[in-house]
Amino acid sequence: MAVFQKIEWSKEAENQLARAMNNAQEVAWLKNRVDNGILSLYQKDTGFAVIGADFDELVIVAVAGRNMIDNVASLAEILARANGFNKIRFHTKRKGFFKIVNRYGYRLKEYVFERILYDGR
Repeated sequence: MAVFQKIEWSKEAENQLARAMNNAQEVAWLKNRVDNGILSLYQKDTGFAVIGADFDELVIVAVAGRNMIDNVASLAEILARANGFNKIRFHTKRKGFFKIVNRYGYRLKEYVFERILYDGR
């Protein structure tokens, strides 16, 4: 069984993560932060996870790949415990996660609303 490996940004990761993100700007944001060491990129088989930190929270920033939630939930808990984090947090736009997250002990913390006034074009 393969395990997660911390890796550098790659075209394969970019292509997979682009499917999970809303737009190219979000992928560019991820790439920039991984390249600058602000976020870490992990790979397991053909799936990817981008993980970072926010004060006392380990943050799952992005996940891409088939059936990755079990693997990423385990990885996040291991990393959080090993690095002294008190919480694990993630944001998602996938409604299907509402059904999944309860079995891992996550609870809904907030809703986020956005209104775009100018899209940059």
